[in-house]
Amino acid sequence: MATTPTISELQRTAPLFTLTLQQYHALTESGILPDGEPVEFIEGLLVRKDRSDRGGNLLNHGVRPATGVKRGARVIERATHDLSVHVQVQLPVTLSNLSEPEPDYCLVKGLPEDFAHAHPSPRDLLLVVEVADNSLSYDRTTKCRVYASAGVSCYWIVNLVSDCVEVFTDPDTAEGSYRTHRTFPRGAMLEIPLGDGASRQISVDDIV
Repeated sequence: MATTPTISELQRTAPLFTLTLQQYHALTESGILPDGEPVEFIEGLLVRKDRSDRGGNLLNHGVRPATGVKRGARVIERATHDLSVHVQVQLPVTLSNLSEPEPDYCLVKGLPEDFAHAHPSPRDLLLVVEVADNSLSYDRTTKCRVYASAGVSCYWIVNLVSDCVEVFTDPDTAEGSYRTHRTFPRGAMLEIPLGDGASRQISVDDIV
């Protein structure tokens, strides 16, 4: 099965026309891009979401990724239920004028009603998580670069291929990469970052 080219590969091989965030929103508001269409706005381009099982059709939402999203969001929510934070599932975060992805789930400072007029921005994000099966390569490259460039402080990939969690911290915004990348296998404990050095622990087994 042929691999879907990354955005960077497309930009090197084809003269693509990129949109601004305002133009992207106008497409949705006008109905040209139907509300709920499975696409994300990444680096000025409309990118179809891949939430399929390994080797599956990217148009189908795979059972294991779907279960991973529900389990992970529930675990993070339970671990932080008494704090002024909330878990957002598959909804937009505005990173820049060229990128507004919809991570599988993320931990956001404040309450949902604090975002009645704008989506969370990088300064609001304590943790961003992508659940990866068929999308693993894309989440490690394009998604990782987009989150690092925006200064998202902590990015997890729940790696369903190898049954582990990849943790990226200390973003280098100029390079679009993370200085620290660690892999936590089953049986290990993860630290949910809460800001100012605070954290709470969960097990890798709870979310993989």
